[in-house]
Amino acid sequence: MKMKNNFKNNGKLKIILLSLFFIFYLSINICIDPSGLLKTAQEKNIAEWLNQGYGVVNAINIDYRKVIRERIALMNTKPTIVVMGSSRAMVIDSSMYPGRIFLNLSLPSANLEDIIANYQILYKHNKLPAKLVICPDVHYFNSYYRSNFHLFKEFNEALERMGISKKLTLNDFLVKLIDPRYIQILSPSYFQESIRYFPAWIVGKIPRPSPIVDYEHEEKVIRPDGSIIYESSRRQRTQKEIDLKAERYAFKHPEGLLNYREIDNYRKYIFESFLKQVKADGVEIEVLFIPIHPRAYEILSNNKIYKIIIDVENYMKKIFELQEIKYVGSYSPSDCGVSSSEFYDAVHVKPEALKRLLAQFSIRD
Repeated sequence: MKMKNNFKNNGKLKIILLSLFFIFYLSINICIDPSGLLKTAQEKNIAEWLNQGYGVVNAINIDYRKVIRERIALMNTKPTIVVMGSSRAMVIDSSMYPGRIFLNLSLPSANLEDIIANYQILYKHNKLPAKLVICPDVHYFNSYYRSNFHLFKEFNEALERMGISKKLTLNDFLVKLIDPRYIQILSPSYFQESIRYFPAWIVGKIPRPSPIVDYEHEEKVIRPDGSIIYESSRRQRTQKEIDLKAERYAFKHPEGLLNYREIDNYRKYIFESFLKQVKADGVEIEVLFIPIHPRAYEILSNNKIYKIIIDVENYMKKIFELQEIKYVGSYSPSDCGVSSSEFYDAVHVKPEALKRLLAQFSIRD
């Protein structure tokens, strides 16, 4: 009987200790909140600063999707050129389109849903540009690569406008109840980040997004046109470091290429319908294929598991030709004349190379 009571008491003690730790764990994440996940006005403030002509620094782990939604809603002018893509396209800036009202709506880890949702926001607010420049990524047609962070409402509205029916999943229902970003508050990685910022939190010096007029900073800068200047640590990497990163990226099985053996037909249908809708709206489309680092491309393209990167490019180019959409560039750096010295890492190309590729559109006109 005594052993039984001890067992019960030990069980209760463990539950109490685990409960106390969870309360501590959650309290640390909520109080420190290093990325400002719970600061609901953060994205709107950033949008206002950008629209007012300021740059922004310390925008760490912000919700770029909400920033885009907020700034389009607040814009007084209609852009004439809009660029959409992932972080690979975020260095494209207004200097590449002189004399135009330029806006870069690219965002980190963008997928096909993001492109369509962001275009829908432009449509809703009567801000459609004269020209849309799309920088598509390989993973657009991977049915296994799905993000919980795109703007579900706007994406569903776009599908409805294109006459495409969508079967609702449990995930679709859950994201209507709670923003997936907030789930990060429960993640161990966010706890580690909170602990790292604990000393700064104690003295009230956690870096938060702030407006700037001088772009000469060590940190990454978001410019008013939506483009970015990378942090100095990325810009100052040696060629040896860049090449090593490219090789490691390819050998570590890139997330967007996992289980990617064929082009998903449903996603093809959505993509092709989207292109037709944009053209029907009277918006001209141009497409820029942003290359991959030569070493990474060599490893991936020679691996039968990742041969899909060649198939996807060939498929898209065929569709663009059928729909009479102009395109330049390639995922293959050798095919578009981009060298390893023009990369920041495995997939991010320096702006000078992108400017050279974009200039081909005017040469062909």
